[in-house]
Amino acid sequence: MSPEIREIIDNDQFYLGSVRAVAERLPQSDVELSAWIASAITSHDQMALHFLLAAAALHERPVDSCHLREGLSLMTNDEMTFCLIWKMRGDVAADLLHAVRHTVMSRPMHAMALLAIHAWCLEHRGGVLPPELVSESRLLAHAGKPDPVKFGYLWGLSERLHDESLEAVLVGCCKGSDIAALKKIGTALVNATLTLGNATIDYFLAKARDRRISPGGTLRRAVERTGRNDPCPCGSGQKYKRCCEAKDQERLRHSSTVPGLTTAEVKARPAEQLTLARIEKMSGHGLARLDPRLIKGDLLRPYLIRLAAFNLLPEAVTAFETLGCHDDTMVSLWHDTFVFISQKQHRDCARRMLQLRYQHGPVKETLTPDVRLLLCRDDPPRYLDMLEHLCHTALRLNDSRFCQNLAYGLLFSSFKSLGILIARSFIPIGQKQHATTLIEQIQSARDYLDLPPEEPFADVLEKRLNDSTHETGAEAAALQKSRRLLADKAAEIRTSHEKLAQLQRDIRLHEKQLATSTASTPKADAEQEALRALREKLAATNVTLRAANEERTILRRQAMEAVSLAEAERAKQPAPAARPADDEDLDDDAAITLPGGIDSHQLPRPIDFPRRFHATLSHLPTQVGRATLILIGRIAAGEAAAFTGVVRLRATPDVLRVRIGRDHRLLFRLHPDRVEVVDLINRRDLDRRIEKL
Repeated sequence: MSPEIREIIDNDQFYLGSVRAVAERLPQSDVELSAWIASAITSHDQMALHFLLAAAALHERPVDSCHLREGLSLMTNDEMTFCLIWKMRGDVAADLLHAVRHTVMSRPMHAMALLAIHAWCLEHRGGVLPPELVSESRLLAHAGKPDPVKFGYLWGLSERLHDESLEAVLVGCCKGSDIAALKKIGTALVNATLTLGNATIDYFLAKARDRRISPGGTLRRAVERTGRNDPCPCGSGQKYKRCCEAKDQERLRHSSTVPGLTTAEVKARPAEQLTLARIEKMSGHGLARLDPRLIKGDLLRPYLIRLAAFNLLPEAVTAFETLGCHDDTMVSLWHDTFVFISQKQHRDCARRMLQLRYQHGPVKETLTPDVRLLLCRDDPPRYLDMLEHLCHTALRLNDSRFCQNLAYGLLFSSFKSLGILIARSFIPIGQKQHATTLIEQIQSARDYLDLPPEEPFADVLEKRLNDSTHETGAEAAALQKSRRLLADKAAEIRTSHEKLAQLQRDIRLHEKQLATSTASTPKADAEQEALRALREKLAATNVTLRAANEERTILRRQAMEAVSLAEAERAKQPAPAARPADDEDLDDDAAITLPGGIDSHQLPRPIDFPRRFHATLSHLPTQVGRATLILIGRIAAGEAAAFTGVVRLRATPDVLRVRIGRDHRLLFRLHPDRVEVVDLINRRDLDRRIEKL
C-alpha cells in the first residue's frame, strides 16, 4: 500500500472526501488492488479494508468475493456491506456461506449475510439455494441474546424461504411477542435492505468530516489542566499562555480514553494501556493486532480465550508459539484453547499446539478421543480404525468422561449422525449437568441435519432430573416448580404429536379418496378444499410442535440449574446422624424375599387398584407417584423390561415386590385376568405390611 493512502487511512476520518482521495490513488492493476485488500484482511486492519472496498466501489473497480471469506467479519455496517457484496464478482453465495460458518461476526451482520446468500441465489442461480442455508439460519436464531435487527432479518428470510422449521424456532425464541407484527417488521427490513444492492456507495458515506472532538465515548485529557497565567509546566519560566498553550490545545483535540495520551499514541502502543474492561470491549481483530509479549500476565487468559472465542485460532496459536507453554498457567490456557480448536475442527492448529506442548510427540494415551479423531480426519481408513478403537476403549473403560469426549468429537465433525448415536450412550450415565449440555449439542446437530426436533433421549435425562433426592426448603420449591413446568410441556408435546398423527391419517384418507375420483364434481371439489385445510392445519401444528420443543429445551436447562442449586444447598447442610445398625440393611430386602425373579414374558392385563390408592398417592412426592403409575402401566401392558427387579415375598409368595426409587416399594399380585395393586409403602413399613398380608 502506498504511503499516501496509508497516511489518509491512519489520520483522516472515514467519509466521502477521504474515500475519494483513496480511490484516486488506487493502483491501476486489479491484481495489485486485490493484493492490497488481502493484506488488509491478513493484518486485521478494519479501517484499511473499509477504505479500500469503498474506494473500489466508488470507482466501480472489480473486487473478487473470495475476500468475503475472512474479510466479512471485519465489516461493521451491515447495510453498506450488503451494497458492497452486491457489486462483487465470483461465487458470492459460497464465499458468504464459508464466512458465516467459519468466522465470528456480529449477529446482524451474520443475518444479513444469510439474506444476501438467498437474494444472490435467486438472482444468479435460478433460485437454487445451498442446503446449509436453512440450518445456518436456525442455528443463528438460537445463538446469543435477542437482537431486534438479527430477528428482523431472520423473520424476513423465513417469509421468503417458507420454511416451517425456521419459523418454529423464531416463534419459540420470540414467545410472548406479537408474531404477526414481527413478520411485518422483518419483511419491511428485508425489502429495504434488498433495495440497497443497487445504491451507490456514497449513499452510506458522510459528506463532510465530523467536527466534534469525540463522536462518542468518554475522553480523558491528553494534557494536564493549567491556568493561562500560571507558569508553564515545561519549565521555561514564562506564563503558560505565552509558551505551550497553543501546542497543548492542538494536542487536546486528539485526546483519547486514556489520560495523558492522544489517540495516535494509544494506537501506537495499545497493549500498554490494556485492561480487562478494554479486552472485553475489543473486537477479535483488534485483539489480533496486539503483541502478546506486551500483555500483562493476569490479562493473558482473557486475551487468549477471547481470541479463540472469535474463532481467530491461528492467531491464538501464534500467540502461544510466541509466549511458549512452560508454566502451569500457560498449560491450563493451552487446554482451554484446545477446546475451541476441537470444536471448530481446525486440524492444522491442533498439530501446531501439540508440537508446541510435546516437543517429541504426544503420548497417545494423553490425547482425548476428540483430538485423536481430529488428527486423522482426512484419512478415512485410519479414521475408521481409530473410531473402532476408541469405541472399544469406551466399552472397556466404562468411563463417562471418555464417552463424552468421543461424542463431542463426532458431533463437531462431519459425522454428526454417528455423533448423535454415540452421545446418547452418555445421557444415562454422565453427570446431569454434562448430560444436559450434551443434549443441547445433540439438538443442534439434529437441527443442522434437518431432523425432527424431538430427541428421545431427552426423556431419559428428564427422568433423571425428576429422580433427584427429595430436598426441602426454598431451593426445593424452585426445583419442584421447574419439574412441574417441564412435565407439563412434555405432556403438551405428546398431545401435539397425537394431533399431528391424526392429521396425517386424515390427509392420507382424503388423498386416497381424491385419487379414485376421475371428474371434477362438487364432492371432489369439497374434498380438495378439505385437503387444503388439513394441510394448513398440519403446517401450523408442525410450527407449534417445534416451538414447544424449543421451550422444552429452555425448561430443561432451568430444571438442571434448579437441581444444581438444590444439591449445593443440601451439601451445605450437616450430615445426618448414622442409622442404627439394625436399620442399615433396610434397603436390602433379601431377608423377606425369595431368590430369583419371575418370568418376564407376560400378557397384557387390566389394572385393579385398591380403594384408597388415590389417597396414598396424594401423600407421596409427585415424582414417586408419577414413577409408580408409569411402572404399573408397563407391568399391565406386559412389557418385559418392567419385570426387572420384581421378586416374590417369602411370607406370601403370591405377592410381588418391586422398588420405586430408593425409599418406596410397590406390592402387587398377578392374576390370570388382571393386575391387582396391593399397596405402595415406605420400605421401613414393609415388615409390618407383610404381617397384615
